[in-house]
Amino acid sequence: MTGHRILLVEDDAMIALHTEDVLTDGGYTVVGPADDLALAMTFAQTTQIDAAVLDVNLGPGIYVWPVAEILHARGIPFVLLTAFGAGLAVPAICQRAPRLSKPFEGNSLLGAVTIALRRADQKSRAPGA
Repeated sequence: MTGHRILLVEDDAMIALHTEDVLTDGGYTVVGPADDLALAMTFAQTTQIDAAVLDVNLGPGIYVWPVAEILHARGIPFVLLTAFGAGLAVPAICQRAPRLSKPFEGNSLLGAVTIALRRADQKSRAPGA
């Protein structure tokens, strides 16, 4: 599953750097990172990507849901990263997305991205897709 282009949306520079390193070491090409909602939405709308890793909270009261909606409409899978507990209310389009809690292990992130890509691949191969 390597060689794919992965959009990274993360507002914390240290976490973004670590996440980018994990993805690059895993054989992915990283697009971004986008550190705010406007840039993330631009990337999501205009860039050729195969999947995305999305930090849920991009600042006080700023959630990544508009980016998730764009990706969902384009059929692009995504993984959610969050420092919030399991009680976080997420939109319906995010319910099946793999979700990781921060801090995360590199192998966990790579596994979640692989799951997201495989689900999207299976969906595209389904009859009537």
